[in-house]
Amino acid sequence: YLTNTLVKDTDFTLTANSDKGTDAEEYTIRISGAGTNYTGDLTKTWTIAPKSLASDVVISLDVDLTYSGVEQTISIVSVVFTNASSQTFNLASATDYTISATTDKGVAAGGYTLTILGVGNYTGELSKAWNINKLAVTIDGAHVSNTYDGNTLLFQNIASEHMNLHAN
Repeated sequence: YLTNTLVKDTDFTLTANSDKGTDAEEYTIRISGAGTNYTGDLTKTWTIAPKSLASDVVISLDVDLTYSGVEQTISIVSVVFTNASSQTFNLASATDYTISATTDKGVAAGGYTLTILGVGNYTGELSKAWNINKLAVTIDGAHVSNTYDGNTLLFQNIASEHMNLHAN
């Protein structure tokens, strides 16, 4: 066996850009002998695997929402991947991730969980908690005159025309 180190473009050539890849997919490289000492072709496949969303990815959401009585959708501000060299990449909806079912929607006040699913160059899923806050209200105009008769006057028995409800 020869133990010589072969020199690219002198002893062998590569099919144009077959040694480069940027997306998660399978690639084919073709090496061909060159010069007066080497002949033949070798074809091999190599793969870039999708990156898992489970590590080094952060979801930023818009501020929490406040109860309104109708369905609301939380806004994704950004989904950012940080690589080992501390470079950051903004992931794009539909290209790099999709939203799982209706995990970005809610009606009632309370906690929800947004889940995104990796597509394209990304795989797996990542979740982020979000809230619809309770609506703060004040009641005014609930002044009711009544003569004491020995019974407790319950607030829920006061007719609604005696009060106004205001959202803060």
